Amino acid sequence: MVLCVETPFYQLNGQGMMVEDTVVLGDNGTRLLTSLDRQLCMLDI
Repeated sequence: MVLCVETPFYQLNGQGMMVEDTVVLGDNGTRLLTSLDRQLCMLDI
Protein backbone atom coordinates (compact mmCIF):
# COMPACT_ATOMS: atom_id res chain seq x y z
CA MET A 1 0.00 0.00 0.00
CA VAL A 2 1.21 3.52 -0.78
CA LEU A 3 0.15 6.51 1.32
CA CYS A 4 0.60 10.23 0.81
CA VAL A 5 0.86 11.99 4.18
CA GLU A 6 -0.01 15.68 3.81
CA THR A 7 0.78 18.13 6.62
CA PRO A 8 -0.58 21.63 5.94
CA PHE A 9 0.64 24.75 7.73
CA TYR A 10 -1.33 27.99 7.42
CA GLN A 11 -0.77 31.34 9.12
CA LEU A 12 -3.55 33.80 9.94
CA ASN A 13 -2.21 36.27 7.34
CA GLY A 14 -3.01 33.80 4.53
CA GLN A 15 0.48 32.44 3.99
CA GLY A 16 1.09 28.75 4.26
CA MET A 17 2.67 25.65 2.84
CA MET A 18 2.00 21.95 2.39
CA VAL A 19 4.55 19.30 3.34
CA GLU A 20 3.94 15.90 1.72
CA ASP A 21 5.61 12.51 2.18
CA THR A 22 4.95 9.38 0.13
CA VAL A 23 5.32 6.17 2.15
CA VAL A 24 5.21 2.51 1.08
CA LEU A 25 3.73 0.12 3.64
CA GLY A 26 4.86 -3.45 3.03
CA ASP A 27 5.38 -6.81 4.70
CA ASN A 28 8.90 -5.74 5.77
CA GLY A 29 7.87 -2.39 7.25
CA THR A 30 7.76 1.09 5.77
CA ARG A 31 9.88 2.86 3.17
CA LEU A 32 9.88 6.62 2.58
CA LEU A 33 9.80 7.54 -1.13
CA THR A 34 10.19 11.29 -0.60
CA SER A 35 13.83 12.24 -1.20
CA LEU A 36 13.88 15.77 0.20
CA ASP A 37 16.25 16.87 2.97
CA ARG A 38 14.80 16.64 6.49
CA GLN A 39 16.71 19.63 7.93
CA LEU A 40 14.63 22.56 9.19
CA CYS A 41 15.26 25.74 7.21
CA MET A 42 14.19 29.11 8.61
CA LEU A 43 13.46 31.89 6.12
CA ASP A 44 13.27 35.62 6.90
CA ILE A 45 10.32 36.96 4.92
